[in-house]
Amino acid sequence: MNLRLLILSVPVFFMPVILVSESLSQKLVISGTLKDANERDVIRNAKITTIQNDEKIEQSASQDGKYTLNLDPGRADIIYQAPGYEKLSDTINVKENRQVDKFLHKDSVNGWLTILLLVPGVFGLVVAWIKERADRNKSANDSTHDRMLVALANGIVWAVILGWIWYNASLIHGVTRIRFFHSSLAFEFFVPLLGYLGSLIFVFDLFRGKDSDSFREKEFGMRIIMAPYISIIMVALFGKEFEVINLDLESDTGQGVLAFVSGLIVVVVIQGIIERANEILGKWRRKNNPYIASPLAEKFGLSEEEDQQLSKIALRHPAQLLMWSDSDLCKKLDAVFIDKHLILALKRKVEREHLRSEISDLVWNRLKPDNVSTIRDFSTLSDEKLQQIAKEKPELSDQRLMDLRGKTIKFLDYCNGTMLA
Repeated sequence: MNLRLLILSVPVFFMPVILVSESLSQKLVISGTLKDANERDVIRNAKITTIQNDEKIEQSASQDGKYTLNLDPGRADIIYQAPGYEKLSDTINVKENRQVDKFLHKDSVNGWLTILLLVPGVFGLVVAWIKERADRNKSANDSTHDRMLVALANGIVWAVILGWIWYNASLIHGVTRIRFFHSSLAFEFFVPLLGYLGSLIFVFDLFRGKDSDSFREKEFGMRIIMAPYISIIMVALFGKEFEVINLDLESDTGQGVLAFVSGLIVVVVIQGIIERANEILGKWRRKNNPYIASPLAEKFGLSEEEDQQLSKIALRHPAQLLMWSDSDLCKKLDAVFIDKHLILALKRKVEREHLRSEISDLVWNRLKPDNVSTIRDFSTLSDEKLQQIAKEKPELSDQRLMDLRGKTIKFLDYCNGTMLA
């Protein structure tokens, strides 16, 4: 009887333990929809990261913004992320199944507001084209007056566009950043604004100047149009590595100063950007197509740029310089950007080396006792001296030596005595 009671009481004793363990292992569901905090539209391409019990789980929301999390009871850290939105971190105590919609705030504006940034540039190009055609039959004073009107029109266009973007970005969406088609090209709204102000200050300073000739030659309108774009490029693309201005671009002050100075000295910055772009392009070319110096460049220590220019006319070997006359060579060099006098000087060196090799090492060795070591010295040798050299063993043709002497004289006369032979 006692044994039977003991057997029946065992399940009763362990039943609470089993129920508790099952409740602890049961997953709870947290679900909801991710929405835009202002427009209340669903957010696509969102990612949710869950950290619980030292375990990190990443998953994506559906295209309609819905998400479902299967969590253990207890504390959980949840991070909601989506392109163009600020990261939202949330810590919850999971006790029961819940449905919670989450609202993310945009970190930047894009879309049609970004397209608006292109309007002033298109407007400026159209106005410049119209003005160029109209200036053909106008006097200098009328042309200067038109420049002022172009500058005023371009300035008004930028003022309207920047004001409209500020209204929609800051007042409606509550954000201060603009995303130029990609999240890596996001920048603060004040960047184009300060570039615009920098260009205006430059124009106002020229109004104060007294040099009327300089005043007429300035393209005010194009400066105002370009300045905000230059500021965006400087901060978004070259801000952290541009060498003209060394600023801490992690701070808003650094970006603001760089944007303002870029608008103030537009032309200088454009030149710097072009140089920097050429440097980057050169590095890319060298990485994907490593430069190999031609035999001509190796022999005479030509730069990579000079070597590439000569490669355009298929001039890569020193012996090729002997194939063309000076006039034919100059015609070929007209097609590339390189100093003709440099190439002609190299040709003289190749001709001199070729002439020395024709005379041969044997003849030069026989002339060593007489201290004859250059073709200029060789050109002064008498017939008797050449005959004497030719009679030494092994014998040489004295007529051949005389012909070589004639070539050296002709070469030196052609050089007009300007090159040390």
